[in-house]
Amino acid sequence: MMGTIAFAIVAALMLISALLVVSSKNLVRAVLWLGVTLTLTAALYAMLEATFMAGVQVLLYVGGVVT
Repeated sequence: MMGTIAFAIVAALMLISALLVVSSKNLVRAVLWLGVTLTLTAALYAMLEATFMAGVQVLLYVGGVVT
């Protein structure tokens, strides 16, 4: 039960940050929100016990966006 609530909260935060990526007029802020979105995606992978996918998500995508 508690895991389901946590998953829903992280998914809602990910949806909000994804909408902020699309609606942001400043490119730097859009990239930062994209980093947040991808980090939350890695958190969802970790909650689903797909630790390898979470690690790949952080190393490749989040690292690439931040760079």
